[in-house]
Amino acid sequence: MGLFSKKTCAVCGGKAGAVFNHKIAGDLVMCGDCRNKCTPGLTSKELKTMGVYEIQENMKIVEENRSLYENEFERTREFYTGARRDKPVIYVDEAHGWWVNATETQPYLFRLDDISSYNMRLSTRYLDEDERRDRGFLEWLFAPDFYSDYPELPRCHYDEKITGIYFDVRLKNNELGLEKVEIDVFPGLFTSESDVRGAYACCHELYMYLGDLRNRAFESFDDGAPAKESTMESLEALEKLHSLLKSGVITQEEFDAKKKQLLGL
Repeated sequence: MGLFSKKTCAVCGGKAGAVFNHKIAGDLVMCGDCRNKCTPGLTSKELKTMGVYEIQENMKIVEENRSLYENEFERTREFYTGARRDKPVIYVDEAHGWWVNATETQPYLFRLDDISSYNMRLSTRYLDEDERRDRGFLEWLFAPDFYSDYPELPRCHYDEKITGIYFDVRLKNNELGLEKVEIDVFPGLFTSESDVRGAYACCHELYMYLGDLRNRAFESFDDGAPAKESTMESLEALEKLHSLLKSGVITQEEFDAKKKQLLGL
């Protein structure tokens, strides 16, 4: 058999290709189409330990996720970016506690409870010599009042210009195996004032919305209630509290007090 002979996908039986394939357990390979049907968080190292049955079960997780989104997801809250605020970024189904990255053509469904932290991230580059001499076209970006409505969001350095704006959502353990969702909220090709303002307004709204959800989750832990939860429920509650601590929503002292309450100490 030659070096570039076709290989067979152990999952679907189709051609896997000699080079562009994915190794799985038992020295077998799977094709790119099957790999795309698996959960996106799987690494190559993890795939090499999985047999055909495990991969097929994993593919069912994605299929069920897609089915839930297509058949049961109902938009109750939408967030938009862009100069005209008409480009969807995130859709939320508050009744089910779900959300999706609306910038994807085939979004994955996540739980709002999956979110452990979030932040807005700027991609920038230094101004070239011509841009430094003719800084006037960017003066609006460095005006004192530009960021006044967004004190919680990062600012662009005076010697730089914005080339990208992202809203990163970090996730706890979830069935898709993803640790982070990166959402592009800066659809413009250039650093135009309208596109940047639209992106900042969108991120600010997301900060306020997700922050309010966290505050309500924290308030749901009744200070005066005795710890009646089972061991498993207590551990789940502690996990949620710890995510609030890491995100800065609560202090270490507040976390310690709630921890003692949940554990009955």
